[in-house]
Amino acid sequence: MISRRLALLAALLPLGLAPAAPAQSTQLPCAIASQQSIGSNEKNLIAQYTTEGLKLLNADDPTEVQRGRERLLTPLRCPDVSASFRVEYGRALENALKATINSGDAFRAANALLVAGMIASNSSIQAIDAAMQSPVESVRAAAAVALQQTLREQVTGRARLTSTVAESAITSAGRRLAAETSPTVVESMIVALRAASANDSPLVTQALKAIGEGAAGAFAKARSDDEANTLAWARAAERATETLWRATYDSQVRQVDQAQSVAAATACAHIIAYARDRAADQDRPMSDEEHQLLAKSINSAEAALILIHSGVAGGAPVTKTLADAFESGPDAFAREADKWIGASGRLTKAPYRLDADDLAAE
Repeated sequence: MISRRLALLAALLPLGLAPAAPAQSTQLPCAIASQQSIGSNEKNLIAQYTTEGLKLLNADDPTEVQRGRERLLTPLRCPDVSASFRVEYGRALENALKATINSGDAFRAANALLVAGMIASNSSIQAIDAAMQSPVESVRAAAAVALQQTLREQVTGRARLTSTVAESAITSAGRRLAAETSPTVVESMIVALRAASANDSPLVTQALKAIGEGAAGAFAKARSDDEANTLAWARAAERATETLWRATYDSQVRQVDQAQSVAAATACAHIIAYARDRAADQDRPMSDEEHQLLAKSINSAEAALILIHSGVAGGAPVTKTLADAFESGPDAFAREADKWIGASGRLTKAPYRLDADDLAAE
């Protein structure tokens, strides 16, 4: 079943079409993809194979575009792709993929981004970052999926990004997330960064800090958008808070960076403020589904905040009250939310020092 966050891509990239390439086409077996040394014969075969795939990727027929994407992805799905092959394969595709991504054709760009995500090279990550700034929502969504693929390849050791490039890509994605106005893309970007947030990931601190800072910025803007898709934002809130709660809980077994914890608390604060404003909005009442999603978000956000407050701020134990207050009505919820985000709330004090004016009711 296609997940909600890929609804945009589901329309753009109908996955049910057969990816089979023509029988007479060049083949690139996994035996070559696993070779530690790539000689001239292999380079020629890679060049021929990628040329055929790129021709399909840039075809006018959408079915052919998808076949081109699948053709170019096939060698990268081999079980033991060598670093040498990944470098040579990426070099053969680099310029052409960038041209397709920047072509102005959203369908072709999205398919090219999915290939770039699996290449997972220093060059392809730059193309993905640039696509996150596209004015086209579907291209930004595809870029988020591509980033998720790259980070997954990096964390599992299949990719060989330098640590500087990987960390820079995550930091940049956090900034893009903070500036994002589409809740669907926000959710996709959170999922992408989550790929690097496992406790055993060398990128966990950067990934969770990027999620916290990025989600805080996105939800701060969402609160002032009167035309927002509120159900989609509720889904993004549920995704963000569940990620932050799980990461906060798991982080108890390792040394936690304070900036990461403050970023997570800031995101939870803005999501609580968003939920408070939605509960009080009589002009746009919540559907049952939105209410349930925000209730889950509030529960996860408060759970994360309690752990953070106890561990980072050394605060006194706090009892969970927000979830019950949310069910009691907007006034009761606003009163309890103020204990965290009001003028004298816990999050306005050290080490968080959030500005209560930024969190005040719209």
